Amino acid sequence: MTEHKLGDLIATGRTAEVFALEGRPDLVVKLFFPGFESNAAKEFGISQLLSRLGIAAPTASETVVIDGRAGMVLQRVDGPSLLDLISKRPWATRSIGRTLAELHLAMHTAPGEGLPRLADILEKQITNSDILDAAERDAALALLRALPDGDRLCHGDFHPGNILVGDKGPVTIDWTNVSCGPPLADLAKTTLLVRGGAPPRLSLPMKVVLKVIRAVLLSSYFRRYDELEEVNRAELRRWVTVVAAARLSEKIPEERDYLISVARKGLSSG
Repeated sequence: MTEHKLGDLIATGRTAEVFALEGRPDLVVKLFFPGFESNAAKEFGISQLLSRLGIAAPTASETVVIDGRAGMVLQRVDGPSLLDLISKRPWATRSIGRTLAELHLAMHTAPGEGLPRLADILEKQITNSDILDAAERDAALALLRALPDGDRLCHGDFHPGNILVGDKGPVTIDWTNVSCGPPLADLAKTTLLVRGGAPPRLSLPMKVVLKVIRAVLLSSYFRRYDELEEVNRAELRRWVTVVAAARLSEKIPEERDYLISVARKGLSSG
């Protein structure tokens, strides 16, 4: 196995850090934090699958252990994320929303065969969450089981921060939560991430601006997706309820109140 020497820290997420590799400007290494070590082998296998499907995603060349941390070596994609572009050019939000929809729909045309079943993942998350009470969890599970299943490739964490724009166009990253399931469930997750994802610390005026940007982005995203593939809005709302209940299991403090509100509102309305 090739010996790799870490360069500068490029990015930090909730489960891993991404570093440059000295002497290899075309590669990066993603090292997972303790407790997420199993993600290295999982994401490596996913990378191979995505390559076979022709999905625009960084190609992984090998798994590694560096300084006791599991990780993998990936193709480097130099370029801003769609989130970076929104922050620098908020007037382009509508166009970026359309791009987000086109990328998401292209992904949903690919089969998810061989990947974990999304419905099983959601059921486990809802069952293991202790934030909703037992009756609410039962109602969320009943709603999940009543919704139609699917067999498409679903990203599970699709938002502007996970789309990098490189020399060859947009590339989707962070495939840890990939699954096989119904596209509407994946759209529901994106809805929650864009509408209520944990924001940075902002002044009140900037919070108002952020709220407007989120609304414009989602509106443009859904309008474009709907132009290409009709969205069943009633079914999407039910998926939003289910996915909100499931995401509570991740215990993200900044999102807790928002997700509880969405889940309970959806469950109370049936």
